[in-house]
Amino acid sequence: MGKKKSKRSTAKSSQQVKRQTLPEDLERRLRAVWLKLGHFIEWCQDRSSWTRKFCLEARPYRETFYWEAVAEMVSDYMLDHPTRTPEAVLTDCLVATQHPPSSDDTDRIAHFREAWEELLARSKGEIEAFIKADLELARQDGICDAVARLYAEDHQGWEKGKDTSA
Repeated sequence: MGKKKSKRSTAKSSQQVKRQTLPEDLERRLRAVWLKLGHFIEWCQDRSSWTRKFCLEARPYRETFYWEAVAEMVSDYMLDHPTRTPEAVLTDCLVATQHPPSSDDTDRIAHFREAWEELLARSKGEIEAFIKADLELARQDGICDAVARLYAEDHQGWEKGKDTSA
């Protein structure tokens, strides 16, 4: 079983984060996601490398929200379609949540796009909370202005309808 890559990466962070640990609540949430998806993710060999990746994120709460949503959508889909391969389902979910719609999208990708939009619509309060948590963590790390700029860029993309990611 091959692992899948994601285009989401620390490359979006405008400054290198030097954080060695994460808040306990975030580590607990990341462990739960790793248990569901870790063995399908190519860029992480084990749970510690998974957690270290999030330590380097300028916005770890945002990224955790995203991966929790992916895990939920993949799990829900697999319950209804147990004969599908988890790797293929994960790949389609990542495509649906990270790339604009395309004329050659499969029904499964369309399903994940719709599920993602619904999840974002019902998660406004949670999104506001993770933005505040990311900004507080960034303040502690001395990169608050950089993280605020990243969120401002996200907001501009949302307003233009270019980016549907959290």
